[in-house]
Amino acid sequence: MLTVFVYGFNNDVPAEWERWSKKTWPGIESRTTPQSGGGIAGKHGVILFSWPGDSNIGKAFSPLQYPWRVRPAIRAGVELAEYLKKIAEDGNPGLHVQFVGHSLGCRVVLSAIQQLSRKPQTVPVVRVLLMGAAVPEGDCAPRGPWPKKVSDLFSTVWNYEVSTSSDVILHSVNDQILGRKFLAAELVARRLGVESVGSHKAVGRTGGPSRDRWTGEPASCGLRHSDYLSDEDALRQVADLFGTLGYRPLPGRPEDRRFLEEEQLDQRQLASVPRLG
Repeated sequence: MLTVFVYGFNNDVPAEWERWSKKTWPGIESRTTPQSGGGIAGKHGVILFSWPGDSNIGKAFSPLQYPWRVRPAIRAGVELAEYLKKIAEDGNPGLHVQFVGHSLGCRVVLSAIQQLSRKPQTVPVVRVLLMGAAVPEGDCAPRGPWPKKVSDLFSTVWNYEVSTSSDVILHSVNDQILGRKFLAAELVARRLGVESVGSHKAVGRTGGPSRDRWTGEPASCGLRHSDYLSDEDALRQVADLFGTLGYRPLPGRPEDRRFLEEEQLDQRQLASVPRLG
């Protein structure tokens, strides 16, 4: 099992690694039980996936910069899916993955899941946990690009037992970032050509578009947007994905370890990118 963690908007690589090493990962690790033995519980790997989501005008959420990061987020998800397929090919047969996303990183995650669900499926997704998702409700509705649970996308093909927590959404009505600022930024993104239908309200604020889209946490958790990465209950949800944690380096991984650069995402012709602009 490989767990992929994706941060959101306004995070450069050094800031991500500092937050991961000093706050997020220690918080997750302290809530797991170390194990050196075998079995699925002892076969976890973890990836912190960095993508070009940083802003160059400061660290506050900026509606002026955010709209230009939506398209790179979706394209980064396609790149992430291809990278995971290559990991499976390079000495990791039977690889299963689960995702944890925060804020705009949830768009990266949903894009990657959609890409991995295309046939032939070589890397099944078992679970996804989205925290403070900067994703419009309409994108997760029946007419949107990401309307289905991972259990619906992968369980039939791979014949595995459907988890009751396959698609968990942590959301909060107290998340002011995903209120008016998010709506204003989404309007700009659509004027830039990002295609979307239905409600523009943030999934991370409402828990929408409907209860049956998700399998866990239908009630608001009451957190602010930046609280998810340090809150005890939120980190417990992440730790629960691991169960009993054991350290086992992946026997193989792709030699190409480039950081994704925004220019590369813009210049490459990715025919498989969902048609969102």
